Amino acid sequence: MKKGEQADLTRSLAQSLGLLSAEGLPLYQDEQLEKWKRRMAVVQTKLQRKVKTAKKNKRITTIS
Repeated sequence: MKKGEQADLTRSLAQSLGLLSAEGLPLYQDEQLEKWKRRMAVVQTKLQRKVKTAKKNKRITTIS
C-alpha cells in the first residue's frame, strides 16, 4: 500500500466516523468534553430504563 492510498483510506474512514469537518479538516474535541458527553449518554440511558420500569410497575406517573 502506497502512502497516497493509505492517506485516502484514512481520510475516508475519518469522514465516515464524523471526525472531519465539511471542509475536510479534523475536528478538535476536548477530552474532558468527550468524557462528559459519554457520562450524559449513560445517565440518559439509566433514566430511560428507570422510567420504563416505573411505568411498568406504575410507581411514577410523571417525571419532571
